[in-house]
Amino acid sequence: MARARTVIEPRLTLRQVIVRGALYGVASVIVCAVVAACVPGHEDRVFFLYGTGVVAAVCAVVCLLHGVYFWPDDDVRRLRDWRTVEGTLGTYAVMIPAFLRCGMLALVLAPGAFGLSKLAQVLGGRVYP
Repeated sequence: MARARTVIEPRLTLRQVIVRGALYGVASVIVCAVVAACVPGHEDRVFFLYGTGVVAAVCAVVCLLHGVYFWPDDDVRRLRDWRTVEGTLGTYAVMIPAFLRCGMLALVLAPGAFGLSKLAQVLGGRVYP
């Protein structure tokens, strides 16, 4: 029997999307710290963390501006509702929450990476070989 194409309720709210993106960002800072510990060489480690912070800051600006500008007021859908989208602009109803989550992830990751970079500069070679 074929399933009917129905939208999953309740719809997403802006607050839910921002909170989940920020939680993803906290997890990404932890992953960034673990990866930085695996980078050999003090200068390479600092450069990696600083570069990660710059890329995350640029991605945060682009994704957040795009997501907030195109946030639809009435029809925000989850990614699993992709098959229920109709029309050309209907894909925005699905993709804009993903842009906002990525933007919030990058917004949390950028200061985390910059902070880890400063911490690695201050600690120098005392902690890392």
